[in-house]
Amino acid sequence: MAMGVMRSAGLAVSAFSPNAYFLFFSYTIFAGIPIDVLYSLSFSIVPHYFTKRLTIANTFMSMGSSVSMLSFPLFVTFLQNTIGFKAAIIITAALNLNLCVAAMVFHPVEWHNKNRQYHPKIDNMKANTGSERMKTQVNALVKKEKQRGIIYNVLKSFSRVGDIAKANLKLMKHPRVVIVSLVASINLLGLSNFDYLVPFAIQAAGHSLDQAGLCFTLAGVCLLITRLLHPFLVTCMTHKLIIICGSTLLATSVVGMYEA
Repeated sequence: MAMGVMRSAGLAVSAFSPNAYFLFFSYTIFAGIPIDVLYSLSFSIVPHYFTKRLTIANTFMSMGSSVSMLSFPLFVTFLQNTIGFKAAIIITAALNLNLCVAAMVFHPVEWHNKNRQYHPKIDNMKANTGSERMKTQVNALVKKEKQRGIIYNVLKSFSRVGDIAKANLKLMKHPRVVIVSLVASINLLGLSNFDYLVPFAIQAAGHSLDQAGLCFTLAGVCLLITRLLHPFLVTCMTHKLIIICGSTLLATSVVGMYEA
């Protein structure tokens, strides 16, 4: 939810940018960082909800970005031609608040688990005490947890994030992890390069805003088709071959863009 508010605020502030330097801060940093964070976070959360058909679940989840890439350029171009730049950006910023609504559906997995969750302290109480005494002790335990306060929970969350980051960095001692990470980073950089630079490069080459939006829409169509075909590609090809083919196509498109 915090990233959704940050994204929306960054876009809204960008509408009143006095110069390019301020736009670099408001749009590139303040509004750009939340998108990359949420994109990676979504792929980290979804696997906790599925033990089967995870590929199909990721496909349907990632289709949203394809649909937005397909429809948003046309929508924003229409708004700019109708009500002007500032009003169009403010409306776009308001629509980005739907990220907060999406965050609300990310419930803890335990809420939807039909099996009884094991809690060692409560289970020990059930084994050693009567129901009334157990109820009293459980209420005391819950009250104690609440009294720790929000600050304690926030600090504990940051500590947990630090531990996870430290554990992930330890994986970098394995050459295979380093190679896969570099390939994924380069591919993501190529995609970001298209998202953030190509529309401006098209306009700088003398093309109209409508043509830049059409190019972005066609990219969204291709991305949507690729996302839909991904589950079938996984069944027919190995992950290694898919990564090689995808990286080759991405590199070819980037080179072709600069040659053009």
